[in-house]
Amino acid sequence: MRTSPDTKYPPSNVIIEFTSNQFSGESDVTNFPAVCTGTYTLEDGGIIFENECFFTADFDWTLILKGTYQYQVTGSRLEIMRIKNDVTDKYILTLQ
Repeated sequence: MRTSPDTKYPPSNVIIEFTSNQFSGESDVTNFPAVCTGTYTLEDGGIIFENECFFTADFDWTLILKGTYQYQVTGSRLEIMRIKNDVTDKYILTLQ
C-alpha cells in the first residue's frame, strides 16, 4: 500500500516469492507496485532490492520495488516498508 497526505492511492494485492537471495512477484494492479524479478540482500536491519526488469516510461518509477526498505517479521507476517519524503510504501505479506 502507498500512502501520502496529499494523494489517495488505490489498494493492490501483491505476491512476492523469495528464494536464495532472489525475488519474483506481481501485483493485481499493473505496475502498482511494479515488483517483477531481481535479487535482494539483508543488511543492517534492512532489505535491499535490486530489480532486474525492464520497465517502460509510462508510469511512476517510484513504484518499482528497488532500493532499501525496513522489514519486520511477526509470526507468519512480513512487513516491508520505505518512507521517502511524505510517501510511505508498505508491503504486508503472509509467509507460506
